[in-house]
Amino acid sequence: MNRTALVLMTAVLFAGFSAPGATVQKVPLPERYQKWIDEEVVHIATSLEREVFLKLLNDKERDLFIDAFWKHRDPTPNSPENEFRTEHYRRISYVNKYFGRSSPMPGWKSDRGRIYIILGEPMDILHFDNKQGLYPCEIWFYQNKESFGLPTGFNLIFFQKDGLGDFELYSPTQDGPQALMNSYIGDPINYAAAYEALNEIEPTLASASMSLIPGDSSAYLGRP
Repeated sequence: MNRTALVLMTAVLFAGFSAPGATVQKVPLPERYQKWIDEEVVHIATSLEREVFLKLLNDKERDLFIDAFWKHRDPTPNSPENEFRTEHYRRISYVNKYFGRSSPMPGWKSDRGRIYIILGEPMDILHFDNKQGLYPCEIWFYQNKESFGLPTGFNLIFFQKDGLGDFELYSPTQDGPQALMNSYIGDPINYAAAYEALNEIEPTLASASMSLIPGDSSAYLGRP
């Protein structure tokens, strides 16, 4: 049964979904359920799942929903352990320990934490922490994520914008290579010139700054 069918079937079974036009009284969620939907599964629950969960009226319905939520994602339903759930909470624990240190927010709220929770550990990470001319940044490389509708292999860049705060997810089109350099004084909209300047400092980062797809020819044509 696909995810949409499962959620809709679950919704129909719950009392909160009565006859059309019926009034549904909104009640405050107990803290543990609020934490579950707003923090623990916020990056993996679909908008429909969230909508259904918030309309449930009692703890029994919520517990049934949570059980169905994890069972649907269990890669080995006949085994005693739900490997997906175990790995998901491991990722949350990891990002809360290692990310978000440069800001008051917890790791799961950070850009690196969000990506790590959704995609897991990257195959490789390149760090540029004390490189002259650059703000602190990282390149994460992922492969074999086609099930997410993503390319076979791709990079993600995280950078400390203006050298302050937590690492943010970089966008070739919205940020551009000039955003990665702490001493660039060229035309801020001339991406080709910014690419050349960055290429003089760090060629690997320059290539990734124009296209997150390794080997993309646009990186060499000045088009992000």
